[in-house]
Amino acid sequence: MIFSWVARNGIGALPGLGGKEALFVGCANGQVLRVQLSRPDEALRATVTAHYTHPPQQGITSLATSRWKNKSALAITTAQGGVVSLYNTRSPWIEPTRFCPPIQCLSGTKQPRTWCSFINTSDTLAITGSTHLSLHPILSSGIQPPRPIKGPLKQSSCYALSRSPDDHPDIVLSGWHDGVVRLHDLRTEKVELSMRDPWTESGVYCVDAGGSGVHVVAGYSKHGMLAIFDIRSPSMGYTIYAPSPSLGPPRPHNGFTQVSSLHVEASRIFGTTPHRPFVFDFGPDIARDTYPFVKEIPHRTTHDGLGFMTQSYGHLVGLPR
Repeated sequence: MIFSWVARNGIGALPGLGGKEALFVGCANGQVLRVQLSRPDEALRATVTAHYTHPPQQGITSLATSRWKNKSALAITTAQGGVVSLYNTRSPWIEPTRFCPPIQCLSGTKQPRTWCSFINTSDTLAITGSTHLSLHPILSSGIQPPRPIKGPLKQSSCYALSRSPDDHPDIVLSGWHDGVVRLHDLRTEKVELSMRDPWTESGVYCVDAGGSGVHVVAGYSKHGMLAIFDIRSPSMGYTIYAPSPSLGPPRPHNGFTQVSSLHVEASRIFGTTPHRPFVFDFGPDIARDTYPFVKEIPHRTTHDGLGFMTQSYGHLVGLPR
């Protein structure tokens, strides 16, 4: 585990030096670091190569980076109190540009927490989510004051932001506490599509898109649930459960096993829960040596021995698939 001595509140990928990969790491105590990783053919080694300045005593609440191949190598963090910081990760000595929102809360109420952030594919817009979405234009001079987009009619909180299935720079996905995934057109500031699993009241903690350019995956706050939607027919989606030690859905003593993060890559869905990482692979060429070996428990494995049993149900009628 990298830097187990400090709590991490976000990790983003960066292009490294000399063909290596790097990480942009935000910590709960306010530290922001660049970590260089060793080459894939070498023993895993992580080296801190930069410390970025950040307001003291303000813990990181979210973090996002530019697309890995983008030359600008930007990163954005949000902090307690609503401070938004934009970093040029290639130049740690340059102070980040910041936006500090005015205090608009009534006496005795808290400033709404910013739960998530995102940089669009063209590096021209940063988006943050709390009880609404805020659009921050990115100019050569830095990040600009935001333009708010109203949230749902019934107040909720946005916990996740992601690219659209077709990677369009003006389309973004958002996941909300009310269990709905919304697809926004930032040019019109309208919600063009809403997707939800009608059989759960869990909030959406993470969301991603990809596959064949039409699929959206949402991770929920309870029971290790993932919903898979096809934007061409969103009501025909289905929900699957992350692999667990038993044949039933993952249900620890407190009833909560959130899917903490997701990444969709071609036919694969990578995810994590508090208990383990997992991958669902829908590709046609899976073999026993496709993934690293894990100790097999016979009653949990699929009949072909290539994976682990899990449960799923369709959204239309809620019956097992």
